[in-house]
Amino acid sequence: MLKELSASIYMQSQAHRGVQHNWYGEEPWPLEVFLQNDERRANVVAIMADQGPIARRFKIAAKWYARAYWSSSKQESVLALGIALEALLGESGGGPGAILGERYALLHSDPHERKQAYDHFMKKIYEARSAVAHGRGSNLLDDFRFIRDVAVRTAWVAGSLWSWVKKGNLQSEEDHRKLFADLKWGV
Repeated sequence: MLKELSASIYMQSQAHRGVQHNWYGEEPWPLEVFLQNDERRANVVAIMADQGPIARRFKIAAKWYARAYWSSSKQESVLALGIALEALLGESGGGPGAILGERYALLHSDPHERKQAYDHFMKKIYEARSAVAHGRGSNLLDDFRFIRDVAVRTAWVAGSLWSWVKKGNLQSEEDHRKLFADLKWGV
């Protein structure tokens, strides 16, 4: 049975507030349980209401994260998570994987962890994503924990960036670029 045949959609308007299920065979993910946390619900509502470029990044990342979650294919999951990471970390015009790896590493507050984070991103996460995207195999996908690890790290990136949004320091594409430049130069 394909998990990707169901979806929970959170709707909030003056007429309706709650979770609507579009279900085609698999048990729906308990979105209403996820949104019972007031802060989490407020974050989701803030992202959904915002039409700006940073919110757009989060919406795109969430779409691909969900696609990875529901996919029955390890290859599709790692590719979808790679796209989610690109939406969160990438430059507005795109760019090579090394930029993504650098930005992933810069989000780590401990400078001593950054080299290891960069290496992990490039040698594992980006390598697996690129292998699938370019039609190659990757033995990283043989370990069922790998996809889960990439999903956890993707959620961590989203949470890290969201903390900057909540501080008011991340509202535009220029803010996004400047954030990583400042982190790079220790500003």
